Amino acid sequence: EVLRIAAVCQGHFSFTLLEAISERATHELNEAVRELQSQSLLSWSLESRSGGIDDELRDKVVAQMLPSLKRHLHYAAAESMTQRGRAEVCDECYEIAEHYRQAEKWSLCADLLIRLTRIEVDQGNLSSAEGLLQRALADLRQLPENDEQGRALGVEAALLRFDVAETADDLSRAEKILDEAWPNLKALGATNLWVGALQARSRLDCRLGRTKDAY
Repeated sequence: EVLRIAAVCQGHFSFTLLEAISERATHELNEAVRELQSQSLLSWSLESRSGGIDDELRDKVVAQMLPSLKRHLHYAAAESMTQRGRAEVCDECYEIAEHYRQAEKWSLCADLLIRLTRIEVDQGNLSSAEGLLQRALADLRQLPENDEQGRALGVEAALLRFDVAETADDLSRAEKILDEAWPNLKALGATNLWVGALQARSRLDCRLGRTKDAY
């Protein structure tokens, strides 16, 4: 069990995470870590209470896991990392998003990537923002077409893509993105996304000299 969790957590395996995911008692987990250390299967730092396994062993452990178990452990890791008292978006969120992706929790993964994108846009990192949005949209394509949450997240991602294009002064691309998102926006009804889209459309019309339309 410890090796499986270490394999799933890869570069951020710690005793705190192990305790959160496993249902075993703390003394059992301590014994397991010591045993794995003694067999040179687990590298471990007593100071940081963290460690890992080498790539070859990780590949073997992952290959022997049932897909359902692997998804369960990835989801448990994501939820544990989310609940460790870090409400703010941080570097660890990229790892959490990847866990959600491996757990096939597409909406949760996309939602987190969209939140990370907002930070990249605010900081002016437009290429990073575009990359994150493409990954979010790829995750959302895994959902059924009639999934309402997925549709809303797709619209949110589209509006962020609009912001990226507008900030880059690519107004023709910005208009195309908005046009493509419009059917889903109308289907969602009167939401904050709809209001945001109307503001974006008005701003774009103004910049393109269509003052009357903007008004």
